[in-house]
Amino acid sequence: MTKINILKGAVLGAALAFGFTANAQDDTPPNAEPGKCYAKCYIPDQYETVTETIQVKPASSSLQTSGVQFATEEVSYVSKAASSELRVVPAQWETGEATYTSRPSYTTLSVSPAQFESSQASYTYKEGYNELSVSPAQFETVSEEVMVRPAYNTLRVVPAQWETVTEEVQVRPAYTRLEVVPAQFETQTREVQVKPAYNTLRVVPAQYETVTEEVQTKSASTSYETAPYIWETETEQVMVSPSTTKWVRKRVDPSCLSANPDDCKVWCLEEVPPQYTTVTKRVNAGCPSGYQDNGQGCVKSVSTPAQYSTITKQIVSSPATTVEETVPAEFRTITETVLASPETTQERTVPAEFATIQKVRLVSPATTTEETVPAKWTTITKTNVVKPETVEQVSVPAETRTYEVTNVVKPETVEQTTVPAQTASYTVTNLVAPASTESVSVPQQTSSYTVSNVATPAGTTAVASEAEFTNVTRRQLVSKGGFSDWREVVCAEAITPTLIMNVQRELNDRGYSAGTVDGIMGAGTRNALQKFQRDNGLPIGSLNIETLQALGLR
Repeated sequence: MTKINILKGAVLGAALAFGFTANAQDDTPPNAEPGKCYAKCYIPDQYETVTETIQVKPASSSLQTSGVQFATEEVSYVSKAASSELRVVPAQWETGEATYTSRPSYTTLSVSPAQFESSQASYTYKEGYNELSVSPAQFETVSEEVMVRPAYNTLRVVPAQWETVTEEVQVRPAYTRLEVVPAQFETQTREVQVKPAYNTLRVVPAQYETVTEEVQTKSASTSYETAPYIWETETEQVMVSPSTTKWVRKRVDPSCLSANPDDCKVWCLEEVPPQYTTVTKRVNAGCPSGYQDNGQGCVKSVSTPAQYSTITKQIVSSPATTVEETVPAEFRTITETVLASPETTQERTVPAEFATIQKVRLVSPATTTEETVPAKWTTITKTNVVKPETVEQVSVPAETRTYEVTNVVKPETVEQTTVPAQTASYTVTNLVAPASTESVSVPQQTSSYTVSNVATPAGTTAVASEAEFTNVTRRQLVSKGGFSDWREVVCAEAITPTLIMNVQRELNDRGYSAGTVDGIMGAGTRNALQKFQRDNGLPIGSLNIETLQALGLR
């Protein structure tokens, strides 16, 4: 264990003060400049990563079977014997049209209606008469104290008396009218032959008998089966990091005479044991049960018996023949319309038409009645008759009205029209040539089956398998660590919150979590700073100038 004193004023604080000196008088920085601080810093061991290839399975060979090679040939045989068959030559027909009268000709009657003319007939609606018009008397007035108007006679008109009577007058005379009674038809049906009876030939095909026969389709052979070797797994320890030493800071030396505990630190050089990784290897343990090792792999032989197949043949048991069959005649039902009774006319009397009119008839003529008007007396005035009242007779002419009268100008007549007969047709099929047969040769039918014969027997081929390797990565010491020479560090009074905030910001930007940028050198900031120094091969434990330069702050 080595005891080293830390130079006063050359460290950041208790956690970052890793600079050392054995004695302030015996070990001082060479060529030191005034106003600058120096410290010895711990530099860790430098390693490099080395990848080593280790064989985990030795090279070997395996057997690959080549199966039996068969040569295939087609063997033909008669599957159906030759024969002859009869083919029917159908009868020849010709088609014609047969015409029949579906409805006979007949006559039809059309009525020409009667023609009428209309005229105006006048009648006396009200007879003429005399009417009396009274001319009143004319008077004069005189002043007389006794009688102002003498007595006189006046005529009162009694008007003529009339009565209204109704009278029927003929407006259209009676006449006769002809009505057509349509012809009566009845429908009849009858059967007509559209195709006569004939004979046809039906072919009875040849009869075949099916027989079977067994033939060899594949020869007997021998094949080989291979199996991989049985591999057992073994493990081996491979060193990935050799043994080394590291400095470990211990508690303050009790014999330190300085009042500042950071002036005296105890560092111990401890051994770090080597590190190993486990590598798995595969070792050949032989062949599975039933297989033999022929030096190239595991193999066993398998015998395959010959294969057979059953084929089917057809032979003629009875040749084709024909049978004559009678096809009955074909009939068709047609519909005919025949005249039962011709069209006629019948006479119908149309009665006369009358209209009711009204007349006003004079019952008694107008008259007058003479009445005496007594004299009128007064003490003031008197009226004398200058001209007596007279009656004038006025003749009132008769009043006439008209009504419409329809007279027959031309009576109704009947015209006779001939309707021609209607014809229809149906199709008649007549035999031109009867059916016959002709013999057609049916060639024999052949089939084939496949026969496989051994062309090349089965064998085995050795296939080489390369050895298998795995890569193991280990750390190899390049340079031994320890305490460096004197290095320039930031003096304690120059470590301001602003500088610490800049350091924290740069560490955070580079992915080293220094925590909140608060200007306090806390545990998070110290850990981030040491990790940055360790990753970049910088002196560890102090805020040295090299670290500030690496952070871009100098």
